[in-house]
Amino acid sequence: RDPYWLYCYWDLSWQQFHEYCGKAHDGKLFLKIFESGGHEVLQAQIHDHMRSYYYHAQKPTATFFAEVGYFRHGDHAFEVVGRSAATTTP
Repeated sequence: RDPYWLYCYWDLSWQQFHEYCGKAHDGKLFLKIFESGGHEVLQAQIHDHMRSYYYHAQKPTATFFAEVGYFRHGDHAFEVVGRSAATTTP
């Protein structure tokens, strides 16, 4: 769109979405966006009807990557089910 926005999308079937939510301690799936050094800049819950997300990055010429996943039962660690390649805003 422009140097200040990131467009994230994922392709989970309804079954996959609900399978992962069933594995989550809170029944939720999340999108996380990170700057290239690993600093998390966004954590947003995603719902079964969502297939994409716009993030206002506020930083031109910065590199980001994204993950989709859930917080596991027990240790509540974040389980990644999908990770993007890094991308740099113009």
